[in-house]
Amino acid sequence: MTRVKVTPITSLVDPVWMRQPGETPKAFRAFELYRGTDLMDRSLAQTARDLNRGISLVKDWSKKYRWTDRVNAYEKKCSADALEAQIRAVQEMADRHARIGMTMLNKVAQRLVGDDINGVMAIDLNRLSAQDLARLSEVAVKIERLGRGADTERDTSQNKPIEVRLAFDAEPRYPADIEGVVLPIYPAELPPAS
Repeated sequence: MTRVKVTPITSLVDPVWMRQPGETPKAFRAFELYRGTDLMDRSLAQTARDLNRGISLVKDWSKKYRWTDRVNAYEKKCSADALEAQIRAVQEMADRHARIGMTMLNKVAQRLVGDDINGVMAIDLNRLSAQDLARLSEVAVKIERLGRGADTERDTSQNKPIEVRLAFDAEPRYPADIEGVVLPIYPAELPPAS
């Protein structure tokens, strides 16, 4: 049996997954096939079968040209590139959402206070229902918390305070024009809607 001279790792030329000095086109083609095979299916025997070559030749190429080291370097680089792309995409999304949010908030603020120059009348807060005010308050709090980097939701499983949400009926369930009436505590005690 002939001994295969292994290429020292320090002799590999970057990027190591490319064709190396002295590596024949056939040996490099075999490496590319091996490198491109899914990890669960990757084997020297399968590569030999796919190339219609003897297993001993493929083993010699693998050993001589450090296929395992080169594949590991390639996969590490691919993982790093994918992570970098994901981070970049998330940053771009956050920037895009911030720009959209600022534009929307400017429009809402314009509507809240009015803009005579652009013919936008201010919202009359006295004409909003309790439900509308509650929803505006909830959204405003969430926007402020996001802007300050705070959580927007509370996790009750971590001994944090419980979030309480109020809901209002669109129509009052009791006569609004009766003064001095003590409101009932329980919904069952509410007078019927008229």
